[in-house]
Amino acid sequence: MTATTIVQLRSAIKLDADAIKMIIKFIKNKLNSPKSTIEVNEIVDPQLIAGFKLNINGVEYDYSLTGSLNRLAQEL
Repeated sequence: MTATTIVQLRSAIKLDADAIKMIIKFIKNKLNSPKSTIEVNEIVDPQLIAGFKLNINGVEYDYSLTGSLNRLAQEL
């Protein structure tokens, strides 16, 4: 029996089912666990403007526009 991984997904708008499926596939790949069960708790956060943030097992992955700009600024 595989444990369920609960993921918090923050996005600027409510995502459609296809987008959620793609994100679940991405998470399974990131966790190197293709057969794992992923439960997504979606939160709409208009302050994100674009992109999304994931919280997986207490680790945040920031794929938002703000996060991308912050990473770019750190590299300069």
